[in-house]
Amino acid sequence: MQLENTIWFSTSLQLLLPLVKTPQVSAIALHSLACFSYVPTPLTPIEQITAVFAGTELIWQNPDASPQVKSLNFAWQEAPELIRDEDAAVAQLQRLLRQAIDRQICDLPIDEPVGVLLSGGIDSSIVTALLVEAGLKVRAYALDFGVEDYSELPYAQQVADWLKIPLIRVKATGDAIRQAIPATAKAIDLPYGDGTTAPLFLLKQRAAQDVRILFNGENGDQLFAGWTNKPLIAEGVYGAERSAESVERSFEHQYLRTFQRFFGYESQIFSADLLAQIQAHDLSLT
Repeated sequence: MQLENTIWFSTSLQLLLPLVKTPQVSAIALHSLACFSYVPTPLTPIEQITAVFAGTELIWQNPDASPQVKSLNFAWQEAPELIRDEDAAVAQLQRLLRQAIDRQICDLPIDEPVGVLLSGGIDSSIVTALLVEAGLKVRAYALDFGVEDYSELPYAQQVADWLKIPLIRVKATGDAIRQAIPATAKAIDLPYGDGTTAPLFLLKQRAAQDVRILFNGENGDQLFAGWTNKPLIAEGVYGAERSAESVERSFEHQYLRTFQRFFGYESQIFSADLLAQIQAHDLSLT
């Protein structure tokens, strides 16, 4: 953020808030939160504060001019030569996964216990197995929602038993989650509306009683063709219903609806003033 001739920056939004005399809620950020459950960069919930894109530098020559934007070129790119042999691909993937774990544990004392959030799925199970393979003392933690029919606990327990590590079950009943919401909101720096946020707060809160370092399998979906294929799914589901004249707009709208948030219900959840501000940014909502 900028105040007169001074540029203020921080890794935390909350550290900048005391500097803003009259914070103004960003209408478009609020709308984005309702659609995606998070506020996308460069927006923040406060008009006077902006976020910097990952892999980007902002360089000010003087505070009166716009900053120079410099990309650090961390973009994904296709390998110059694709691996066609499955055995070779598996071997390379295993090597890369081990290297990723090694980078994270190279400074850890070998006798220090570490925790891992284990659901029993592929991502968290691989991370857990690699930590055990590396010789660390591993403690696994799993959420117990008290609903056996849809529980992941049997899978997490099976992995823990196979790897011969303890599995700590953390209760996440409706009452416990509801009571954790205020503390969760206070702990996170930016609004995040995913339904797993408060349960994960309970899980990590329990793990913090035992360990200093905690691993998980987050972002495995993105690496291995998981939920980020929603645009392709939306295209397949809704593509046949679209006319040539409304291809772009229809696809955007249908894609937003696949998030199953509040897109399309703006008039029911926002005040008239906020709705007018949102519509000023997005003419398609008028």
